[in-house]
Amino acid sequence: MQLGGYVQAICEDLARVAAVGDESTARAAELLAGALESSLGRRLQEALAEAALELSSQLEGGSVEVRIAGGEPELVYVDD
Repeated sequence: MQLGGYVQAICEDLARVAAVGDESTARAAELLAGALESSLGRRLQEALAEAALELSSQLEGGSVEVRIAGGEPELVYVDD
């Protein structure tokens, strides 16, 4: 699952909203987007981990894990 596209979309949304303001507002949004980029990726990974735990609690014969492959998380079903 490639989270980069989601992070980029959020940053673009922020820039689009800031474009309504003046140049200093747009610049502040640009700096904020840069600062948020790595944080958003980590938070999305945390959300995936929580989703995996919730799914696992509903399964009787296995569990769901989040594995990082090539820097990107993937949800994997593991049979017990």
